[in-house]
Amino acid sequence: MNPSISIITRTYNSAAYVEDALKSIFQQTLDPQWYEIILVDDGSTDDDDIEDIVKRYGKKIRPVFQNHLGFVRAINAGIEHSRAPYVTLLDADDTFSTTILEKMYHTAIANPDSAYIYCDYYEHIVETGQTKTVSTGKNLFDCLAEGILFKKSALEKLGGYDESLFFPEYDILIALSRKGEGVHIPEPLFTYNRHAGSLTSKQKRVAMGKRQLTKKYGDIPEIAKIRDY
Repeated sequence: MNPSISIITRTYNSAAYVEDALKSIFQQTLDPQWYEIILVDDGSTDDDDIEDIVKRYGKKIRPVFQNHLGFVRAINAGIEHSRAPYVTLLDADDTFSTTILEKMYHTAIANPDSAYIYCDYYEHIVETGQTKTVSTGKNLFDCLAEGILFKKSALEKLGGYDESLFFPEYDILIALSRKGEGVHIPEPLFTYNRHAGSLTSKQKRVAMGKRQLTKKYGDIPEIAKIRDY
């Protein structure tokens, strides 16, 4: 029986903490038969450690190894290998709450016309140890690439994630929200660990990403509100 959800975890030289992400998946309240884990390694130089992790978890993980082509390509690779009608992303240095898959899946089943389900999340600032709740219900641009449950067919109709963009996740959300609203779960269901190595910490590239979206979609006020770190 094929799973209902594919969880794509992309990793690059992150063997030291990817197990925390994986453990947060294994602790889900949703029955494991309903989901699969696709671990996409983006050409890590610590690939021996990644291979050890894959061997240790055996059939619980479906590994995909690629050359260092970038995290956006890693998402698309995960989608290509997915066997489920729904896909979601969890990065190697972040963690799911134990109920996220169950709540998102049941919400998706109850709203079959919705292309995506999204939720609030905890943002943990690694350098200071501070944690805050980020509410996404009023502004889609407060979402992250991860923690959104997408219909795989909806992503495929868009051609997957645009690998030329810095914010391909917002490109996807803009396109899908114009065809029909997603469903918001007003509850933090994953933890995003923000640190100096986070993609969104690079201010110049964030500014470039905003310009790319504005060029493609016009002057959407919320684009300017994408946070700089």
